[in-house]
Amino acid sequence: MAETLGVAFAFVVIIVLVTKKVHMGPAMLAGACIVAISSRYSMSKLLYITSSALASYTTWELALSVVFISLIGNCMKKTSRLDAMVNSLRDIVRSDRSALVLTPALIGTMPVLGGAALSAPMVDALGNRMGLDPETKSAANLVFRHACFLVFPFMPGLILASRLWELELYRLVLLNMPAALAAIITAYFTLLGSSKSPESEPSKPLKHTARSFVSSAAPILVALLTFGALSTPLPLSLGIGAAVALVQARKQISIRSALGLVDWWTSLSMLAIMIFRGMVQEAPAVSSIIGALVDSGVSKSLLFFLIPLLLGFVTGSVSVTVAVSFPILRPFAGSTPATYAMLAYAASFVSYMTSPIHLCQLLTCQYFSVRPWKVFLRYLPSMLALLAAVAVVSVITV
Repeated sequence: MAETLGVAFAFVVIIVLVTKKVHMGPAMLAGACIVAISSRYSMSKLLYITSSALASYTTWELALSVVFISLIGNCMKKTSRLDAMVNSLRDIVRSDRSALVLTPALIGTMPVLGGAALSAPMVDALGNRMGLDPETKSAANLVFRHACFLVFPFMPGLILASRLWELELYRLVLLNMPAALAAIITAYFTLLGSSKSPESEPSKPLKHTARSFVSSAAPILVALLTFGALSTPLPLSLGIGAAVALVQARKQISIRSALGLVDWWTSLSMLAIMIFRGMVQEAPAVSSIIGALVDSGVSKSLLFFLIPLLLGFVTGSVSVTVAVSFPILRPFAGSTPATYAMLAYAASFVSYMTSPIHLCQLLTCQYFSVRPWKVFLRYLPSMLALLAAVAVVSVITV
């Protein structure tokens, strides 16, 4: 009983610390310590779990991936290549409606802090041309920015989910694809369907704008090409992309100053997450709790959905939700782990989108001076469509 209470207390402590703005790394380490103490691990077992986590290839794959992702994103932001990438794409599509969909989506591919605030002014300008009200513009900024979290392979939460369950990243991406498309298509018709979409005047030749897009997006495109087409290991692909970004920014960013662009805290948090996973996997209380629920007749699919859903709503973070829930759910995934990973990740995403402490939602509502609940009602149809797609995929693949 004491072990069970200790594990439950560890999860509560992590959630409270994260909501109090304590970084994910220290919060996960605090939870790991509570699990270790309540489970009465010996010193030798503690050392074994910690050393195994720190020596794991997956641990360093995650840590290095976050290093290079943050370096690419912040480097492109600092050199204004993020803006250039968005502007050139808008010139290519020459449609305000298409540009409004693609602009927040492109910025969303780079998980830079405050990304919603970067895309909000562009969405605002395009939305004004189309006659959209502030609530609709806010909902569009949120949905089109975050839908890529489900399918873009360089999202930290998505990488973390695949690695914690030892799944092929693209397998999880493919399973998430119907949900992402359902959300985007529904949002397109419910938010933009009745709007006017004046064609943009072609200010520059298409060849010039295409060249500008490729140049500005080169770090991302190179990383995607080496990872997808050449099957290069993920950290190496991202490292090559980061090298391209630094070469492009060599006149503005020195190697020394580039170190300041890396999100070291989040990178080190990957080590804490893997230590926490090891502690939880060795704790018999965790398996007993989930096993008892499954034996009592509770639907396994419901558990895989509700646990991340509740955690995501409270934490307002996909990565934290994945880090906390995926280690305890993995042993019960059975012969179809990818399907249950998709289900749990989708639940994490939906609760993140609707969480009252979701930073992007707060920034967007602040920019457009709107009430969050009104914005939620605007993008609710796209979330329902996403859940419907998840349900269909689950039924087909389980």
